[in-house]
Amino acid sequence: MNTIKMIFLLISILFLLIGCKEPVTLVLIEPDLTTTTEAFDLEEFDLTKIKIILNYSDESKETISLTEEMLSSPDLFLLQTAGFHEVTVKYKDLETKLTIKLEENPVKKKLLEIYQKLVRSTSYQESYKDWLASLNIAPGLKIVDAIINQNREIIITLADGSKISGGILKPAEGTGAVNVFTINDTHGEFFTDENPGLDKVSSVIKALEEDYGKHIKIATGDIFQGSYVSNINFGLPLIDALNLMEFDALVLGNHEFDWGLDKIAAFADGDPDNGEADFPFLAANIVDKVSQAKLPWTEDYVIVEKNGYKAGIIGVIGETLKSSITFDRVKDYDFLDPYPLVLKHSKSLREEYGCDLVLVATHNYNQDEINSYLALPASSRIDGIITAHTHQMINESIPREDGYQLPIIQCDDKNETVGQLLIQMDEDNNPVKATIKHYYPQSYPSDQGFLKLVTKYSKDIDEGNRVVGYTPEALFQNRIGLETTNAMKEKYAVDVAFINTAGVRGEIKVGNIRIRDIYEVFPFDNKIILTSIRGDNLKSLYEDQSKYLFFDQWFNPWEINDYHYYDIATIDFVYTSEYYQTYFYGSSREDREYMRAVFIEYLESF
Repeated sequence: MNTIKMIFLLISILFLLIGCKEPVTLVLIEPDLTTTTEAFDLEEFDLTKIKIILNYSDESKETISLTEEMLSSPDLFLLQTAGFHEVTVKYKDLETKLTIKLEENPVKKKLLEIYQKLVRSTSYQESYKDWLASLNIAPGLKIVDAIINQNREIIITLADGSKISGGILKPAEGTGAVNVFTINDTHGEFFTDENPGLDKVSSVIKALEEDYGKHIKIATGDIFQGSYVSNINFGLPLIDALNLMEFDALVLGNHEFDWGLDKIAAFADGDPDNGEADFPFLAANIVDKVSQAKLPWTEDYVIVEKNGYKAGIIGVIGETLKSSITFDRVKDYDFLDPYPLVLKHSKSLREEYGCDLVLVATHNYNQDEINSYLALPASSRIDGIITAHTHQMINESIPREDGYQLPIIQCDDKNETVGQLLIQMDEDNNPVKATIKHYYPQSYPSDQGFLKLVTKYSKDIDEGNRVVGYTPEALFQNRIGLETTNAMKEKYAVDVAFINTAGVRGEIKVGNIRIRDIYEVFPFDNKIILTSIRGDNLKSLYEDQSKYLFFDQWFNPWEINDYHYYDIATIDFVYTSEYYQTYFYGSSREDREYMRAVFIEYLESF
């Protein structure tokens, strides 16, 4: 039954107020509207055509035609609840509930859309449901924006610049939820090519927030390093993208060190000319090696309030991941055991800052670390673990002592999947159930609003597509490693060349080889190091570490003279690594260009 029916029913009730008998039931006759479903304007409709039938207890009936006087009665009212859909009418002992749909006024229709977007699926119920319904806005005045502010008020902006606020929101009892969106190990995948870019990730976020409401958005490390357009801009395109998607925090991973932390710190130095992150960088357990002070441009945690709940997110990195970083880049820092920090901060976030739940976002996936969090006392308990680093889809839960299933989530790398963590809250704002979901951005369209950002870097994108070579067959990791060490040996005229196997990522497909393909294969800024090594150390290196190294095709370990010194070419990661230090002890080094530049020059020579 539509709105006009409801109004007529209310009018009939008003008429009864002056009658001498009490009706038993109310019936609305609307002969001109029995089949219509089109929207109409109440002001243009002739309401006097409508008749009301009153059924009395003595089985008598009375048919009433509406008059202009009745229609203009100041007592006429319309009480609406449940997002404009439910109307309750009461008169003495009679009560009628009807479900309606407001179609007659485009502004009212827009308000319904706003209500659905801001409130639907965010586990809110509106304390003053009649507030939106009672707004008196002319049908021709456009609504240009509507938000929920930090005080949980709906703020409506009209085309004339005026604002209307009200409708305080409160969490629905037993149905509240904290929604978390996660990405990790993006490795510079900025725009969609062979891999889904952040333009598609942005579409996933918009779709999820349409269905579930606002999300806390966390990037759990290794976000910048890995693509041509990101590497040559030291991560700025990714900062721009995360800002556009309104991320709430980024946890430092091991590859945030690849260019030197000063490049990432520049995004938090307050200078807009070099790009600024609109979110904090989290690194609770990374400290200065000498002073043991935390990094001044990072935070231990962030507090985010969404959908009426306050969440604390503590960001850490795996304690053992220093060894995966080029020594020169990490030698001035220590990675502390995260457990004592989580113990301290989790309690503080609850007791001092009033957080309803606490999450740990760790650039790691390590069972010992996870078990340590399970052992936290109740006062320092955590309610979810967001992991990273291992490039695998994780959807796990482990029972906490109180029976709550602690969720553990991780996504695949390079935007192959993105994650959603939904934590249901009870009436006391305690988490009771967690659900993990993963989504595939490649199946989503590109966010058109994101494409303007892609245009900003179009010249770099074009350069990344420049062809530097051709291969008639696919080149896999072993072949790429061999060709690279061959190129190094030839260019520098050394006796031996070798690199680590982990420095080669991915493969090169049949056909043209583009610059961006080289950056995909060699995502790290590894520099060539020229040095020398004694024969017995070179032989030991080969015997101990050959499964972790690629050697040039001419290298023959059986021809090595133990007492002879050999000129070698390797990369800074190998030369400075603690795993290889004993083999290079006392040797000098000469730094040269990036390894990928040598490989590009090698390809262009054919």
